[in-house]
Amino acid sequence: MRTLAHDRYHGARTLTSVPDNTKIWAPPENTVSYFRHPDTGERIELQRNNMGLRMKYDVSASSLEATRNIAFFGASFTENVRLPVQHTFPELFKFLVNIGDDKFEVLNFGVGAYGVDQSYLRYKELGTDIRKELDFVVVVVSAGDLWNPAKNKIAALD
Repeated sequence: MRTLAHDRYHGARTLTSVPDNTKIWAPPENTVSYFRHPDTGERIELQRNNMGLRMKYDVSASSLEATRNIAFFGASFTENVRLPVQHTFPELFKFLVNIGDDKFEVLNFGVGAYGVDQSYLRYKELGTDIRKELDFVVVVVSAGDLWNPAKNKIAALD
């Protein structure tokens, strides 16, 4: 697992986000930006669709009706902007879950530096037409994500 020093991580967040009054920052919609792989220096494209998801195609409630849908929410581990999209764990999961006959769509709602509080707000902001099409919602939480709700006084850690 790779961890980034705070200054590099802050740079990644500010380069890939826009201000948001509720969640502090949010992924921009319909954008393309580029990064360098931290080990190889390879140029990596970060393309976001109409929902700000790291996907090359747009998503709508009607497009989700034909599939079973799994949504991943989380922070930088879920979003993983410094790897080619095909190497992020939601994309690997999508490949594995679609080996059988079922058709699954896997949506990566990860946003770097989010805690569970911002992930929950991101989920709540989705229209009910999208939320009702999500068959499975997975919130990926690492130990570093737990302090955010307490710091923001949304929950208490006891």
